[in-house]
Amino acid sequence: PAPPPRGGGGGGGEEKLSKEDLQKLVEAAKDGRVMFEGDVERESKELEDEEQLPNTEGTAAERCVAGLTLAKETMEQGHVAASLNMTEAALRRAYKEGSKEDEELLKVLAEGHLIAGTVRQRMGAWDAALVHLKTAIENFPDAVAANPAFYYGAGASYAVLGNLKDALHMFSMCSVIVNESEELYAGYPWLRLVLPINIGQTLLRMGRATEALDNLRSAFEEAKTVDEEMMALARPAILYYVALSRAALEQHDEACETWGEWEGTHSTVEEQLLETNWRERWRQHYVRSLVLAAGGKPRGSPEWRATMDRGAEQARLLTEEFGGLGRAWWMRADCLSSLGDAEGALECYRKVMTAADAPDGGFPDVRYQTGQCLLQLGRAAEAEAMFEEELNVSRVQHSKAHPRASAGLAAALCEQGGEERYERADKLLREAIEGLKGRTTARELAERADCVTIRAYLLGL
Repeated sequence: PAPPPRGGGGGGGEEKLSKEDLQKLVEAAKDGRVMFEGDVERESKELEDEEQLPNTEGTAAERCVAGLTLAKETMEQGHVAASLNMTEAALRRAYKEGSKEDEELLKVLAEGHLIAGTVRQRMGAWDAALVHLKTAIENFPDAVAANPAFYYGAGASYAVLGNLKDALHMFSMCSVIVNESEELYAGYPWLRLVLPINIGQTLLRMGRATEALDNLRSAFEEAKTVDEEMMALARPAILYYVALSRAALEQHDEACETWGEWEGTHSTVEEQLLETNWRERWRQHYVRSLVLAAGGKPRGSPEWRATMDRGAEQARLLTEEFGGLGRAWWMRADCLSSLGDAEGALECYRKVMTAADAPDGGFPDVRYQTGQCLLQLGRAAEAEAMFEEELNVSRVQHSKAHPRASAGLAAALCEQGGEERYERADKLLREAIEGLKGRTTARELAERADCVTIRAYLLGL
């Protein structure tokens, strides 16, 4: 795109400043500003940006407003980077020309930092955005106190950067500002919904699920008081994090209920807002919650069967919508395997092995699970080959044999019979049992139990 027009003071015939003069400008500009420090080359570029600003008459505040106005117009034309350069150039010029005693200028500077921070966020430069917003919060408290967007923006930046403690503090400060005045509260209706959601999400990421659930319930109550369009935008996010909070608290039946409710929240407006991977994650969470909810019921009971059937159906929908994802087929395979459908599970595990999103070396355990399905179907020779492959992969990746794969291979050898196969199976099982001695995790204990059970069966043969 064409560069924005230059201001009246940027004539091409002007003599360029020497490095010494530039350095003097840098030192003079440092007084009262936290940002924009750098080497001479950078300062030279910054001065070039300042030349593009309107060369209007007036106070430092008025000249800064003129620069910010041009930056906004440039943004509306789609020139994001050029708009950012102008905004920061307008701020630099104002710092050089203005005074700390000029209250009007301080308000304009705060607004300029908010604009620059917002643009930086749009560009994905969250750390740079945070510098702008913190500069305003720390240096212009009177101007910031009237606008909760400063704290909200800083909270969002902290959250993206993973500093959850400071994110929660900023969101809480924003909430205080909004609730201190009924007039402000009415002026920022979106904050009534977004703030409790963000606070709840942050608390959930911090492992404080009970507090997160309380804040999200508060957001849900607020959602009932706003217009229908805003409710349509907010409700999916509220339900999403309510369900995650319930899952974190191991309230799996309640989480399933909420995931099911989330499915009915789609609207044209909401579909435009949410990313596609929200739906993918939602279905994955829904399937996982259904499987965990089934785990709390007596295996084989009508309640267990009904819950697992729902899980299998949601997993089927997941593979239909996101069929290229191995993790989608994996979840469906697990559900079918639990329900005793070895043929269906086998087909799904084979799709996992050829999925585009498979990590290097493939999904862990997929060959083992495939071998188990083959074994259940009476195809012991094919199962043997699959367990052999799993053992070879585990030796390369982990420098040791996979105990479960050893047990599976031993079982496949036993099914086929023959003295040589029995002897090899016994050797595999003894090595696996010896390797698991002293191990205490639930998985390791289960693996050792599998090996002991199969060896007992083998010795009986």
